[in-house]
Amino acid sequence: MKSIMLKLFKKYGHAVAALALTITAMNVNSACFWINNQPELPADAKELRKF
Repeated sequence: MKSIMLKLFKKYGHAVAALALTITAMNVNSACFWINNQPELPADAKELRKF
C-alpha cells in the first residue's frame, strides 16, 4: 500500500502542487463579498498579490 501511494505521489505530486499554487493565487487576488467576514491572509500568501 505504501509503495502505491509513493508511486502516485511521484507521478502526480507536481501537478497537485501547481494546482494548489494556482488556487491560492486566485484566492489571494479576490475579496469576500461579505465585508465583515473577510478572513486574514497568511504572510506567505500576501506575496502572490497582484495589486
